[in-house]
Amino acid sequence: MRILRNIILIISLLFFIIFVSYFVFQKFFKINDSLLNISKEELKKISLIDQKNTSINALEILEEPSIIFFGFTNCPDICPLTLSKLSLSLQKIKKDQKLLLYFVSLDPERDTPETLRDYLQSFNDQVIGLTGTENNLKKFTKTLGIKYSKRKTSYGYTIDHSSSSLLISNSQIIDKILFKDDLDTSINKINSFFRNLN
Repeated sequence: MRILRNIILIISLLFFIIFVSYFVFQKFFKINDSLLNISKEELKKISLIDQKNTSINALEILEEPSIIFFGFTNCPDICPLTLSKLSLSLQKIKKDQKLLLYFVSLDPERDTPETLRDYLQSFNDQVIGLTGTENNLKKFTKTLGIKYSKRKTSYGYTIDHSSSSLLISNSQIIDKILFKDDLDTSINKINSFFRNLN
């Protein structure tokens, strides 16, 4: 009888652990939710400018399958390393898998469309550079949960920012490519991203 009670106790405990684990996962790790429940009309009001000086709204950016990375052209390490990795990743995936790669500058004071155009010549020609007003950039980054701040330095200022790249489609964050992810991991995440779209 005691053995039976112990078995029932153990089974009950296991179910409790599974139940709690499920809700912890849903709360902290789920990344498939809509972007802060922002409406399409509000997204249309957030306007950015690409390196060709063409205006594009946030809805256009977020509806299509894309990778979005935030940084600035004066970034000494994270930005060039990430863009190089993402550019190589795009070369490795199937050519019929259309994926846009956006580099959104968080430094509109220095990163004009012309500056972005010159900077991005070193990377894959699929990379689209974006800038905009401080106000629109703040709205766009808030929508995507991207944090950044301007910090004074001895030589002027720098931008502290999130280092992850977002895999987005239909105004949803499907996955993230982390800075620490190597090339193979990044490619696998992109391929998995496409499988989830089908």
